[in-house]
Amino acid sequence: MHDEATSFCFDRNKFTRSAFNAQQLLRDAMERGFSLERIRDDLRVYLKIIQNNMIEMINQDYSRFVLLSSNVVGLRSPVDNLVQSVESAANELDLSDTHLKVGELTGKLEEQRRLSSHAQMLHYKLTTMQLLQRIKHLLKASNPDRFVLAALARHIVKAKVVVEQSDDEANRGTLNHCLGQIGEYLQSEFGASFPAAIRNKDYNRIGQLLELFTACGCDDALHAVFIAEFVNPRLKECQSKREAAFKAVLSELNAIHQEYSSVLSKVVGYSGGAFLADCLLMALVGFTERHLKSIFIPTDPSNFRDSFRAFNAFVADFVRRCVHVEPSTSKLLKLTRSKFDVQIYHQLCCLETLGGLEEVMVPSARLERATGSVYQFKLHNLLRNALERIWSDEQATDGFFLLPLAWSCLVLTFRLLNLYDSFVGAYCRHCESLLDQLDFASDKPSSTLTVEAIAYFVNDGFQFVDFLSTIYERLLLPKLTSDPSISQVHKVLKASLTSIEQGLSRFVSGLLTDWLSSRLIHHWAAVSDLPRLFRWTRKESPTTASSYMMDGCNLLAKIQQLFSDLTVSDDVLRDMYRVALDRATSVYATNVSQVLSSVDQVSSSLSKLKRGTKATAADVLSDDGKIKLQLQLDLTKVETVLDSLPLPDDCDAHLGLARLIAEVGGLP
Repeated sequence: MHDEATSFCFDRNKFTRSAFNAQQLLRDAMERGFSLERIRDDLRVYLKIIQNNMIEMINQDYSRFVLLSSNVVGLRSPVDNLVQSVESAANELDLSDTHLKVGELTGKLEEQRRLSSHAQMLHYKLTTMQLLQRIKHLLKASNPDRFVLAALARHIVKAKVVVEQSDDEANRGTLNHCLGQIGEYLQSEFGASFPAAIRNKDYNRIGQLLELFTACGCDDALHAVFIAEFVNPRLKECQSKREAAFKAVLSELNAIHQEYSSVLSKVVGYSGGAFLADCLLMALVGFTERHLKSIFIPTDPSNFRDSFRAFNAFVADFVRRCVHVEPSTSKLLKLTRSKFDVQIYHQLCCLETLGGLEEVMVPSARLERATGSVYQFKLHNLLRNALERIWSDEQATDGFFLLPLAWSCLVLTFRLLNLYDSFVGAYCRHCESLLDQLDFASDKPSSTLTVEAIAYFVNDGFQFVDFLSTIYERLLLPKLTSDPSISQVHKVLKASLTSIEQGLSRFVSGLLTDWLSSRLIHHWAAVSDLPRLFRWTRKESPTTASSYMMDGCNLLAKIQQLFSDLTVSDDVLRDMYRVALDRATSVYATNVSQVLSSVDQVSSSLSKLKRGTKATAADVLSDDGKIKLQLQLDLTKVETVLDSLPLPDDCDAHLGLARLIAEVGGLP
């Protein structure tokens, strides 16, 4: 197609003139030497160009039309949204007017509620003041009888109820201040009469005083009076007897309980039995605090456990005689047990158990072997005995460890596990420092460190972990699930077990794996001597594997036999064999390739020197053939040994040996 005006035989501009003359156009073209056929062809081309331009102009006008139509359609949606916004604004105006009216009503209701609450508070304060006035009037009585005491207690209780209902801090503070002053007055006026009422068995008077002092919140004053008058003198008498032990103190408390329970149980209007129980337990708590390390509470662990059993028997008998245990009594029982357990037992067990273990757990020291035990080393016997002693059923109450003792045992267990975990890591590092000196076994004294001894230590460790898991599942959880707050400690102990297991696994995956791979590489490096053994030595053709290969395979067999009798997991052993053999076979393959390359070079040189000489007999194997045959026998042997080990089929050792066998077998 023509693009330029000069390519036509006529001037295209003439078509745009108003005085266009077709005859003149033809004459001009013919005068310029163009034929009629050329003029016809150019006119056809020019017509085609004009048609294309017209089509393009029509398309442009149509696209503008479509764009304008789309804009008109898109304008409808914003207009609709604008209409909806206007309608929504109108609705919101209506709602705002409604909200204003509702807000005014709500404000009025809140004001009315505030005024009502203020009136109620004033009523409570007025009632409280009236009750305090009545109490003040009763306290001024010159000779208060039992009716006055009963009225005092009743008005005090009413005042406390009113203050609790008002929930006003200022009102509560005023009442507490008044009750404190009333309590001091009652102690000075009636405290001395309480022991006399008990001696005279005046049940009504005892009950009225207990009720009155309890109402004022100063019943502890009566506890102190009873303890000072009836309990402490008899406990001091026990202390004066040098031969007396903690059991004697418990027996004396039992005697006091039996003596006064008949009096206090008959008190009218108050639980005299609970009062007596609380007094005796308070006295026991105070006595325990004062005599933690005296002859009454022995510091020797075995004697301490005897005293603890006596205390459990005292508690069981005490609860049985009380029939109904009040919350205050139960709280005091727990407090007494915590004083008795945590502060004594925990300290003694730490001193007795951890002190002895720290002397044994020295990484560089010789681990003493055990005899007649499931463990090879005495260390693990000591650890097991310590845990069994910590979680002995003799220390539990009805199969459960109460919270204070449970915490003590858990903390001690955690410290013991951390101590062993640290020792495992330190012992592993000590063995790694002696890696080059390790032998599989030794006839030297037992102090010599060997692979066999390390394997037995790892086996002991995994057996101890199994025992720890048993302790965790069968002892810790059943005896501690009664308190949910110890769940976090369970997780910590479980993490300690996992850490110990990982530390033991590092002996196999790290230390023993490195030792085995280095020994195999050392044995199998002798493959480089095969050319020297067969070249020009006239040795017979080999029929068995080389000694270097047998040394390595025998070592693998010893390792396999050693661990077959131990409790190390299959996954850990599988990783040890895989990593060690991958390393060893990789180095061995490199050495074999060097041997084959050397054989080929020597063979090529000899063939050039012997060109034209008489060929070797067909039934006589050449030196090169003997070397390659020996390699085939060695590879077959190691492949057989590897097949007997727990290795995955796709491990690098199998794949590397398969390539070597194919390479050696394909050689001429």
